Amino acid sequence: RATLTGIPFIRHVVIDPPVIIDPPTNKRTGEFVEVADNPLARLELDPSRWLCYPAVVGPTVVFVYFNQRFIGLGSALANLFELATDAQIEAGPDAVYLFGVPPETLARYGPLPTVFHEDAEGGLLVAAVPAEDRFGYFGYLKKMVLTLHNLAVMNRGRMPYHGAFSRVVLESGAAASILIIGDTATGKSETLEALRELAGDEISELRIIADDMGSLSSRDDGTILGYGTEIGAFVRLDD
Repeated sequence: RATLTGIPFIRHVVIDPPVIIDPPTNKRTGEFVEVADNPLARLELDPSRWLCYPAVVGPTVVFVYFNQRFIGLGSALANLFELATDAQIEAGPDAVYLFGVPPETLARYGPLPTVFHEDAEGGLLVAAVPAEDRFGYFGYLKKMVLTLHNLAVMNRGRMPYHGAFSRVVLESGAAASILIIGDTATGKSETLEALRELAGDEISELRIIADDMGSLSSRDDGTILGYGTEIGAFVRLDD
């Protein structure tokens, strides 16, 4: 496995807008492929060139290690995922993701080596993407993290979803939790925003639970719980 000892963990973040990031590319292609072997095996890293953002992704914790080559993209994680607490870090991650490893270490996986592996025996998901400009886009960081989240929650018996999820409270006191599921760019978030605009003063609160990925679980009494990834919130769907 990779030697990660000595890589500093980010423990505090201060965001002082505006923040301008100029990545080398602005699109993502291909897919994240599961491989049979551990892509981090025998990987040697220089700790002085890496940082770890311990991200809370819904009910999971993902240790995201990023190369300083992509420090702008790695820092942007703070705008999406909460930092794990000291207790969560001590308990260990559900997944480990290395963003920006030496390209030659992943060459065996072919021309698009954006890969992950599930270590069933160790109960850990691992993933890696090479340090190449063609992967210098936030989508390769965010979407792999969410892929690892989806696998982890399925292993816990939950159902992941790709959608926009919001808690809507009307001025009358009536309330509902709304989950809109669909493919990318089909108008999920826009539908919620349109609801806000059309309802006007009729809505007293529209709280976003998830704007991309999340998961659903059920209690023994049949209550369905919905979780987000970005803000770590959850609601009962039958409220």
